[in-house]
Amino acid sequence: MAYDYPLDYETYSIEEIEIIIDFLSYLEDNVKHYEFKVLKEKYNSYRKAINSKMEEKRIDAEFQKLSGISIYRTLREFGL
Repeated sequence: MAYDYPLDYETYSIEEIEIIIDFLSYLEDNVKHYEFKVLKEKYNSYRKAINSKMEEKRIDAEFQKLSGISIYRTLREFGL
């Protein structure tokens, strides 16, 4: 990873940041080889940490620009 994740680090606790980065890293590291159970668990934790649809959409758009990976499309493929 040669970039910073699209987070406002002032908004989240350290624990929440770890959860969010863990989810985004999982998406990057496992492109096309996701395990449904792991993806679902990490996504559920991510959603609890973000707790805002608008913020999820913003992070998805920024993450897609940086990595080429759409969180929304990935989750949709798995029916999440």
